[in-house]
Amino acid sequence: MNEPPFDVAKAHRWFAVELNNAAWDLVDKADRTAAETDQMIHSAHAACLHWSQVGASVNRLRAEVLLALVYVEAGQGEPAVHSATRCMGLLEPPPADLTPFDIASVHGAASRAHALTGADDEAKRHQEAMKRAAEGMDKDELAVLRSTFGLK
Repeated sequence: MNEPPFDVAKAHRWFAVELNNAAWDLVDKADRTAAETDQMIHSAHAACLHWSQVGASVNRLRAEVLLALVYVEAGQGEPAVHSATRCMGLLEPPPADLTPFDIASVHGAASRAHALTGADDEAKRHQEAMKRAAEGMDKDELAVLRSTFGLK
């Protein structure tokens, strides 16, 4: 294979950021079309792929949280649980730069994914873990956890 005429690592990082942001924009869109839902899923997968090439372990964890969330938003429970389970696995060993917000987000995504599949006990367990991780967070972080992950 020929060497590309550009910096591959920079390209991976650029695509990771751009696709990550595109997926989040679609997650936040209230009146998403079916085509936009597909685009949201594809963008999250692509972001995950690019982060796997150049990101730190915390970037890969955040990308997997996004992937679980887009499947929740798409109403696809089994892939959401699969990604949420991968998120949990990425917590050990804890990535460098892991924040309490990251931990809460992992549990929030898992809670929503399990709730979607009817696994209410598992959803409640993750909801409680998200609450514990959220203790002491500022109001802006709590607002995101409430609106995105259903923190109660």
